[in-house]
Amino acid sequence: MIAVTGTSDDAGRAADIANAVIEAVIVSSGHVSKDTGVKLIKFTHAMKPDQPVSPSVPLGTAVGTAAGGLLGGLVLLVRPRRTGWSVSAQVPGPAAAEVPGPAAAEDNTTADERELVR
Repeated sequence: MIAVTGTSDDAGRAADIANAVIEAVIVSSGHVSKDTGVKLIKFTHAMKPDQPVSPSVPLGTAVGTAAGGLLGGLVLLVRPRRTGWSVSAQVPGPAAAEVPGPAAAEDNTTADERELVR
């Protein structure tokens, strides 16, 4: 099934354009129908719309955003990976050093006092 839409400032002209296009497609397909075995027929004529039709900006924005996100995700999935790359190689760790403990000579507190502080 092939859907044809005509666009014009005048509703009658838009319907005429759509009807002319489908007639041209049917005639063109008739020339090759013997080779392909496919025959096109028209189901209905294009009709004038009752009121003007225009695209929905919020719907178009939502569809465009979703399509862009999907394509961006697919690009991330199929892009080539870097070889020899490692997170640990990029982030240096802290230097190995001894942490000095409390000075034993300066410790004048008793074991009971140390227990209360902890």
